[in-house]
Amino acid sequence: MANMKYMYILIFLVLLNVFSGIVKCNSFKTVTSTRKKACYGTRNGFSFSGSLRYWYNLLRARYTGCTHVFGNLEISNIERAAVPNIDLSFLSTIEVVTGYVIIVNVEADVIPFTNLRHIRADKKYKMHGTDYALLVLLSDVRDGLQMPKIKEISGNVMFYLWSSCYPQSIVWDSITKGTTNYSNVKGLECDDCHPSCLDTDGQRRCWGPGKDLCQKANRMKCAWLCRNGSCFEKGILGCCHPDCLGCYDDWINTECEYCRHFRYRGRCLPECPDGTYRYIDTCIEIGEDLPTQ
Repeated sequence: MANMKYMYILIFLVLLNVFSGIVKCNSFKTVTSTRKKACYGTRNGFSFSGSLRYWYNLLRARYTGCTHVFGNLEISNIERAAVPNIDLSFLSTIEVVTGYVIIVNVEADVIPFTNLRHIRADKKYKMHGTDYALLVLLSDVRDGLQMPKIKEISGNVMFYLWSSCYPQSIVWDSITKGTTNYSNVKGLECDDCHPSCLDTDGQRRCWGPGKDLCQKANRMKCAWLCRNGSCFEKGILGCCHPDCLGCYDDWINTECEYCRHFRYRGRCLPECPDGTYRYIDTCIEIGEDLPTQ
């Protein structure tokens, strides 16, 4: 009887441990599903490996669920003949790219960078002696490059041999820290921008046909003293803090729309302070729990 009693106790403890493990696993999944996800970019340029279908699946696997791309985002060699049902929705979660973005030889209905807010371009792509933060070449994307939340492209932009709707309606000067060049860009017969996309100059400006794809261009000319070139009102007192990516109503690093680099205790900083470590775009104190969002 004693042996049977111990056996029952042992079975009970084993089942309890298994049940606890299941609860812990489910809890962990719930937390991680809401966290930001960092992915590493590439340095392939225009090249690719394997078949075109293999390459497309490789890109999709690399960037699915990513919010932050550390390095360069290179989307290339996606052709309808090789991939009949092209779906680039895996790009829609990306918020920040720390390097450059190039789009080369892409055939798709749309490139949905619908949550992208900053191409930081710490590293730029050099072509014919010019550095670029965004380079779009030899591509046919009918409904365009959709970036309705973009705040800044930190460098030059080039469109070359590009067939698409909408990009020429965009006021690029309001988002780029450089020049924007078009060469051999073919316009298409497209749907009009939504009526709610009417800009202050009377023109409709949009990234696509929906009312959620309007460009709200900031035409304010910032004072020359504004170090990052962004401001909330005219004059030197209207400059945003240099660590802000857009700001509300003051030159302090707690009034930022987004942080240019890192956030720590409600402030935007260029580097994480001592006693903390980097977790994507947040500074975490040693021993502190990771953020859930």
